[in-house]
Amino acid sequence: MVYLASPYTSFKDKNSFMEEFMYVSGAYMVKNPGHFCVSPLFNHFSLESNPGLGTDWEFWKKYSYTLLDRLSPANGDYLLVANFACAKDSVGVMAEVFAAAIRNIPTFILDVDTLEIEQFDMSKLN
Repeated sequence: MVYLASPYTSFKDKNSFMEEFMYVSGAYMVKNPGHFCVSPLFNHFSLESNPGLGTDWEFWKKYSYTLLDRLSPANGDYLLVANFACAKDSVGVMAEVFAAAIRNIPTFILDVDTLEIEQFDMSKLN
């Protein structure tokens, strides 16, 4: 399983961003058969339909940590940080990276243009 992390709150046009995010997640799974992506962002349309749901890290962190707790490095699971604009400034993305490190979950950066991955390095985030 692959936890796909990405900034969200900083994007003004969430629907356009989500179209790109969903394309990237689907294309990554097609390119890497058996590497199934999960992400709190897959709940985007629930957010639109239910204004009471929060869109910031404080609201979603328990959900995010629950997903991260289900990853098993022994099974080849990992955290993949989608390198969209503002990734390094995202409170949620940085918290997910830190949480993965504590859990010994391998972390990689996904180039959203080429779908290539590389070992996580803060200096390479947008």
